[in-house]
Amino acid sequence: MSPRVRTVLLAVSGLIILILGLFGVQRWLGSGEILGNVTVAGHDVSLRGLSPEEADEALSLLELELSVDPVTVQIDGQPVTVLPEQFGFALDRDAMIDEAMRLGREGGISEQFRWWLRHLLSTSSIHPGGSLDAEAIEALLSTWDLDVVGQPPVPGGVALEGDRPVPVYPETGLEIDRGTAGDRLLQASLAPRPATAVLDTTVANSRVTRADVDTSVSRAELWLSSPVQLAAGDVTMEFSVSDMARAFTSTVVDGVVVLGFDPQVIAEVLERNRGDLESPPVDARLEVDGYDVVIVPGSNGTLIDPEATAEALAMAASSVRRQGTLPFVEGAEPNIRTADLEQLGIRHLVSEFTTYHPCCQNRVTNIPLMADIIDGAIVMPGGTF
Repeated sequence: MSPRVRTVLLAVSGLIILILGLFGVQRWLGSGEILGNVTVAGHDVSLRGLSPEEADEALSLLELELSVDPVTVQIDGQPVTVLPEQFGFALDRDAMIDEAMRLGREGGISEQFRWWLRHLLSTSSIHPGGSLDAEAIEALLSTWDLDVVGQPPVPGGVALEGDRPVPVYPETGLEIDRGTAGDRLLQASLAPRPATAVLDTTVANSRVTRADVDTSVSRAELWLSSPVQLAAGDVTMEFSVSDMARAFTSTVVDGVVVLGFDPQVIAEVLERNRGDLESPPVDARLEVDGYDVVIVPGSNGTLIDPEATAEALAMAASSVRRQGTLPFVEGAEPNIRTADLEQLGIRHLVSEFTTYHPCCQNRVTNIPLMADIIDGAIVMPGGTF
């Protein structure tokens, strides 16, 4: 073998050894770190030589930046600006870090070596991935359905003309296509700015049928056909057709027409008989007896429950006899219980004073008025008077 050939072979062998040595050193130094020059596609974020923890910090900053950088949403040609944080945007940082850590480590040692050679002077990219909050998206889309699309479907139900039930038949409308909206909003959130998400609209149908509405109207006619009586012991309260019509409600829940009575309106109707029907609970109170402070015990009472009354009224209105039971809450506790005052540990009078003022002057009217208001007031520990 000639000296020249020997020199070339030695040079080549030395170069190979040098390259292999460099590969080994970099692998050893890069253990537990991202290999090569890795970036996030479309964004100025380098993960080169970062540990998983350091990469998570870098991606957290990118996530924050994207969350507050607005995207444009086109809905039927109408632009709407929104921040990705409004629909719960988040980067899938764990998956992105896993992808970055796999680069250059997959396959056998020869395959890893070839990857290293190919990427000595080049850049690898990982694709950003993320997720959105389903409830936040639905809330936002529902708002856009009303404010931007503006053609909501009529769900159907029962309305009243005076005291007479009339049908409200379902009608089709338009809404944003839920099948594609989430993916398009996510892709726009992940993209470099400016970014636009084009959302399609689709026909929106009510799950309620005309037959469902007719059935509900017949049921409402029965409810409002004549007065209903609810009794408790010797006490009977009558709800007139006008009372029931004022409280009547019709809503659609999961494609079903639900009839009912509004508990707030029922509470107003109950007011005219509360004095005869209820025994309100009595608050415990403190009384000063000379130098001592004593507790006057409170007592439980009996109250009418407006929500339970609304349900009982619906059941009675659906019956042939049109009678039912007036529901009470037995043992209703007072706002201030005896045990509450006992825990305060108030045992003795601390101080007292008397204020004198001339009688019958307009300017002193607020003095007895204020005294009546604050009489018996208790400032709890940490509270503010």
